This record gives sequence, C-alpha cells and structure tokens, in this order.
Amino acid sequence: MALYVAGDDKYISVACQRSRLGHVLPRRRAASGTADRCALHKLTEARRKHRDVLEDIIAALFKEHAAAVWLKRLEAARLPYGSVNSIGEVLAHPQLAARGMIQDIDSPVGRVPVLATPLRLSDLAAASRSRPRARRRQ
Repeated sequence: MALYVAGDDKYISVACQRSRLGHVLPRRRAASGTADRCALHKLTEARRKHRDVLEDIIAALFKEHAAAVWLKRLEAARLPYGSVNSIGEVLAHPQLAARGMIQDIDSPVGRVPVLATPLRLSDLAAASRSRPRARRRQ
C-alpha cells in the first residue's frame, strides 16, 4: 500500500503492485517517439532494484492532477484505492452525525463539541464525557 499526494494536495491511498499502476499512469513518449510508461516498471527485477526511483516518478505523476482525476482513473482500472479525508472532512461527514459521534458537553467556556466514544454496547446508552476541569493559572 502506498500513499500519494495529488496535485490539489489531497492524499490518495493505493493498495496494489506498482506494476498495476501502469494502467492509470499517463503514457510518456520517449525521444524516439515510442510509448514508454517507465522502462523501470516493465520488469519485476528492475522495479525492485530501482524502487526508490520508481516511487519518485509515481509521486511526481500523482502531483500532475487533482485527486478527483486520480480517483476516477483508479476506479475505472478497478484498482483498490481510497481518498484520505482531512480532519475537517471527517468531522463534516454525515455518518458521524447519524451515529451520534459528536456530542456537546459543558465546559468552563460554555458548550463545546467533542467526539463520542466509538464503543457501542447494545444494552447500554452511550455515556457522555464529564465536564472538563478549568485550567489552573500559574
């Protein structure tokens, strides 16, 4: 599994052999005019030997397009992938609200949102967190 940064600085996780990524990476034209994705990734032994170089090439290619472009290409190629959400995207996801994962608690500064416990037992109501203590001044 590898993590790449797309051109819009969003992260994409890809779980496949580097050789299978050739199905979604853009073809490059060599100076001779022949199609060449990357000579290093054509042979397994060469891929292993030059893995660090190949990783740099793939990382640079991912920076050429936004995450949405790569997600469409990975989906079309039927490769295992996933976008990595930012904290803001996670907290705004409707599933968190549907599962009651954000709760408001009282604090010295008023009500504040906190993450609820992910542990859910069928016969017990989810306990809310206790009120945080006031910070002591030194």
